Amino acid sequence: IMLVLFNMIPAFPMDGGRVFRSILAMGIDYRKATRIASRVGLGCAGVLAFLALSADPPRWIPVMIAAFVAYAGMAEARQVEVMESVRGLIVSDVMVRTTDSLPMDMPLGQIAARWQTSTVTALPVVSIVGTVVGMLNLREVHKAIAAGANLQIPAGQLVNHNHPIQTMRVDEPLDSGLMPNGRHQRHIPVVDSHDRYCGTIDLDTMIVHGELAKAMRPTLAHPEMRFDQSS
Repeated sequence: IMLVLFNMIPAFPMDGGRVFRSILAMGIDYRKATRIASRVGLGCAGVLAFLALSADPPRWIPVMIAAFVAYAGMAEARQVEVMESVRGLIVSDVMVRTTDSLPMDMPLGQIAARWQTSTVTALPVVSIVGTVVGMLNLREVHKAIAAGANLQIPAGQLVNHNHPIQTMRVDEPLDSGLMPNGRHQRHIPVVDSHDRYCGTIDLDTMIVHGELAKAMRPTLAHPEMRFDQSS
């Protein structure tokens, strides 16, 4: 009974917080409802931590529970914020259209020299037919050179093959494609219908690209709404 009652405290993301968010979402935007529920959950976690620390002696297990509730609530709120921002978009709406990549036979020395003129922190490694074989980031290149690796090692051998690279199709719905990601990979290669590399999704700028795509839709659908650049 105590577990059930505790679980129904409106501290998002526990069940009580989810019920609270559902009630809010009946009258306001789902994203805003999640934001409010998350803040209420932070308040409940703060009260729980205060009561636990005020006890004599302090109760550390409730403090850890409060910290977990606060962290989980903020993490899920951020996830909802991202997913709601890109709902209804496809990968091509937010991708950076580029073919900037590393051939899998490019040696380490050339890779290091190339990165001295590049602003990106990760690049896909592609095969001779254009398929993505992995991602290589600047930190990995630095570690290899600092460890005294042979500068003739090709990019294909520097890629970590123990962690399969995630790619997304150019015509794939963005919200469904991002669900498995939500983790360490900040740059996601985009491939066309023939699995050839054609662009990248940068999770740090994805929301801005998505908002721009949504803002451009009315203009593209009604050309008469475009500004007359000659005036």
